[in-house]
Amino acid sequence: MPTAHPPSVFGPRAHAYIARGRLSEADKAAILERARTNKLETGKVLERARSGELFDGASATCEEIANIVAVDQKALKQEQELAKVMAKVKKGSQTGALNGMLAGEEARVKAINEKLSKAITNLSSEQAKKCGLL
Repeated sequence: MPTAHPPSVFGPRAHAYIARGRLSEADKAAILERARTNKLETGKVLERARSGELFDGASATCEEIANIVAVDQKALKQEQELAKVMAKVKKGSQTGALNGMLAGEEARVKAINEKLSKAITNLSSEQAKKCGLL
């Protein structure tokens, strides 16, 4: 179910909402292929975070997980920067309508940040096991 797009100040990729669900085996295979070929993208990570479909790393090798963790961390940093921009815009806002809309967007960004942080922690643990770091 599509929702309204945020103001352009947050960029075109800010909120591409997709249906909730689990990653299919094909999706997992595609993620692993991108990890092997260094073609992972933060945009895809953020789409999966919004939909609750983050990769768990169970079928990944040490190198693949390391690449996935690095890109997930980059995506988290992008979202944290977005949260800072939103807070600044909200602070400077003079309308209740904009403040209300931004509050909803801030909540979504916070939820994404929490999902990404948890996924990074879990993947890092998996990485430590698979890479012999424990």
